Amino acid sequence: IVGQIQNGSIDISKYDDNTQSQISEYQEYYEKYLDSLDKITELQYKQTDLAEKRLENIENFYDLVTKVSESVQDMNDSQLKYEESKGYSNVSNAVVQVYQTSMKEAQNVYDNLSKQLNDYQTEFDSLVKSGYIKQYSDQWYESVAKINDFKKSIADAATSVVEFEDKIRSVEY
Repeated sequence: IVGQIQNGSIDISKYDDNTQSQISEYQEYYEKYLDSLDKITELQYKQTDLAEKRLENIENFYDLVTKVSESVQDMNDSQLKYEESKGYSNVSNAVVQVYQTSMKEAQNVYDNLSKQLNDYQTEFDSLVKSGYIKQYSDQWYESVAKINDFKKSIADAATSVVEFEDKIRSVEY
């Protein structure tokens, strides 16, 4: 009888009033049970979406912070071109100050990228551990690729810092 109720094939007219009432009551409870399962599944999808958004938020926040430092470096590059067009030599104070500011901003980029990697990695590990991201799923591979991109960006930023240190050293000598 339970199987017939659950698949909807039961004809309750064959039963007495008391049994019909019990069958109807069971049908209502079963439908509520199915609705609850649907809501649980929906909530699980929403939790997974929110977990993925946490990773995106970490990425977006640090991208914005890094963009500011990179824009200062771009501005400094323009300032250096301007100084060159005015005929200032590479040893002028203005040029040294621009290099120092650029080096400071490159260091900020490096620091922010390192924080981004750390925060992203921590959140990613937490999401994998809690089961929101399944190992070897599309999201897992995408996140691992982003982590590798962060590591590459950190190496590029470290190179930029060293290059500015070299430029400053060459101007000072």
